[in-house]
Amino acid sequence: MAPSPARNIDPTLGLGSKAERRKRPPAIIGGCGAACATPEAAVRFLVDQMQTTHRMEALRSVFDWSLLTVDGKDLGNGWADLWAEPSRHRERAAQIDAWIANWSRWADRVTEPQDWARMASTGIRVRLDPHNPQRAVVQVQHPPLGPAGGAAVWRWVFGLRGDEWLVVAIDHAPGLEAP
Repeated sequence: MAPSPARNIDPTLGLGSKAERRKRPPAIIGGCGAACATPEAAVRFLVDQMQTTHRMEALRSVFDWSLLTVDGKDLGNGWADLWAEPSRHRERAAQIDAWIANWSRWADRVTEPQDWARMASTGIRVRLDPHNPQRAVVQVQHPPLGPAGGAAVWRWVFGLRGDEWLVVAIDHAPGLEAP
C-alpha cells in the first residue's frame, strides 16, 4: 500500500503565489473522489452533472477552486485568499456559487437530449499534457445551444490533486493549442 500523499508535507505552507499553492498538501477528503479518478472519468462526471437538476451541488466538487483560471483570468487566487480568512468562507462560497450558476447556464440552452450523447461519444478529446503528466488537456465540442446555436470547441484543463482530476482551467476560445 502506498504511503499517504500528505506525509512529509509541511503543513505551514502559505497560500501565496500559484506555485506555492501547488505545493500544498493534496486534499484527502472532498472533491469528486472516485468519480474523478482518471481524466476521462472526471470529464464524464462533469458532462453528466451538467445534465442534472442538482448540478450546482455536483459542480462544486469537480473544480480546484484555488487554481481555477477562466479565459486567462486567475479566479483561484482570489478564492484562495478568501479561504485563508475563516471569517470570509461564506463570501467565498457565495462567489463560487454565483460563478457556477453563471458558467453552467449554457447547459440550459441545449435543446436536444441526443446532443449530449453525441458530445459524449464524439465531441470530447482527452490527452495528457506532454510537459506535465499531472495535467490533462480536454477539447470539448459542446452541443449546439438552442435551435440556431453553434457548437464551439472549448478547452478544459484538469489537474491531479491527490487522487482526483479536477478542472484547473477553462478556455472558451476555440482553436487554441494546449498550454
